[in-house]
Amino acid sequence: MEKVVIIDDEVEAFLPALEVALEEYELLPAKGGADGLALIGQHPGVAAVLLDIKMPPRFGKYEDREGVEVLKRIVASHPGLPVIMLTVMRDVDLIVECMKEGAFYYLTKPPDVGKLLAVVREAAGRAGGQTPSEISRRNSSLASDPLGRTGAGVRPFPSLRSSSASDPLKDSPPGYGSLIGASAAMQRVYNAIERVALISASVLIMGASGTGKELVAREIHNRGPRKPKPFRPVNCAAIPKDLLESTLFGHKKGAFTGASEDRKGEFELAAGGTLFLDEIGDMPLELQAKLLRALEDKTICRVGDSDYVTVDVRIVSATNQDILNHIETRRFREDLYFRVNTIPVFLPALAERREDVPFLARHFLSEIAKEYGKGVKAISAEAMEWLMYQEYPGNVRQLRNHIARAAAMCEGDTLELQDFAGHDRDGGQTPPVSPINRGSSLASDPLPGQARDVAQDAWNRQTTRESAIAEMSEFRNRYGEGILKKIIERAVRQTGDVRRAGILLNFIPDDSDEKGYAAFRQWLARLGLSKKGILSE
Repeated sequence: MEKVVIIDDEVEAFLPALEVALEEYELLPAKGGADGLALIGQHPGVAAVLLDIKMPPRFGKYEDREGVEVLKRIVASHPGLPVIMLTVMRDVDLIVECMKEGAFYYLTKPPDVGKLLAVVREAAGRAGGQTPSEISRRNSSLASDPLGRTGAGVRPFPSLRSSSASDPLKDSPPGYGSLIGASAAMQRVYNAIERVALISASVLIMGASGTGKELVAREIHNRGPRKPKPFRPVNCAAIPKDLLESTLFGHKKGAFTGASEDRKGEFELAAGGTLFLDEIGDMPLELQAKLLRALEDKTICRVGDSDYVTVDVRIVSATNQDILNHIETRRFREDLYFRVNTIPVFLPALAERREDVPFLARHFLSEIAKEYGKGVKAISAEAMEWLMYQEYPGNVRQLRNHIARAAAMCEGDTLELQDFAGHDRDGGQTPPVSPINRGSSLASDPLPGQARDVAQDAWNRQTTRESAIAEMSEFRNRYGEGILKKIIERAVRQTGDVRRAGILLNFIPDDSDEKGYAAFRQWLARLGLSKKGILSE
């Protein structure tokens, strides 16, 4: 059995998943570069190496590039051994550097199982068959940044430009099933899906309109034991109030005008599978009580009938509403909220993951070009830069609309900046928006120090929890998730306590407000923060 060495300081956390994905290989785990090099030396038949970029420094000075230093040593001591880099896509230039140093390919964490196996198989097939100079030549024309500038061969950022026909990963964007993106924000979403897919608990997906909530719901269904059974989506906001009950629970013939025959509702049609209740925050209050009973008793009663039917469905709900505010204003039942929100999944706005825009844009262009029958194959660097720094209140859906309209107007084979002119929401001319720190990494703080101070002053001026709940999302969307996290982290460090931090930020009016405290803790979870993690830094 061929051997694959895995060098990652957190290898124990995902080794079981790798063992399933790479069952045809013997895996040799190492928690650091020194142990990894020792394993490679002890096993001359190693077929490939999986190497994390970020690890505690041993050979280098910085943990964010320790993997690069280990890579250099592997290439020098074991010429031709394929090294696959593992990364969360924080630094584009660093990934390109790895490829130029001789890395065989890169994979984002957590890696897609199918892509992981394909890359390892290809690497194992070439093990020992390439010299360092051959690997260097293969990577010599890499694209230099994520904006799609020209390059050929295997590249760290998939492109719609031509690539080798022998490359099984041609034009495959990084992501997780039908979801696209490699940002840290999306990695948290992928991890959440992985955790909840195999259990039957109710899930509430929260995110702004256009972020892809139904795609997440489908991934949860498709990765769980209910996959062979139906996935039934219901948009609670799109169905008239007087028809929604019949849609969900069905009706008997003659139950109301127009009910000419018995009809099963979505609960029965989804038997054994998943019922996706989209925009559940818009469900009429009187229907919420019936839904709660159906979820608690696992029985439903058709409209116009007196008999109850047992149903076996998993409920996945979604909303773009502030449910906690709806509870306070008595527009949503608190008991139903706790029933559907056993496990929350938070979707980031596109403005919070701008590094994913190139992947999404190229994917949409590929789809739209086929749909329109046009020969548009690429997006210019200037147009991509414009796309990356738009505000996107409509999120991924708005990005796709930008691409579709530009593709319709394009007369060549490349989308240029002028193809997007005049296609903002108001129909006016929209000049390119440049990043404040153009030379910085996409993962860096997008605001200079003065703007950060202004943002914090605005944040501290909030006077009530109600305004804080409403403004938390607005603040995040305006200044970015990074700034919001820093402000909360600063408050927790200053007070040493999550509750006191919430009070300091005026999110929690006083010690007795348990709902405010619960809401603030949910925001910390949404941002991937914890008291222990903040205070240990």
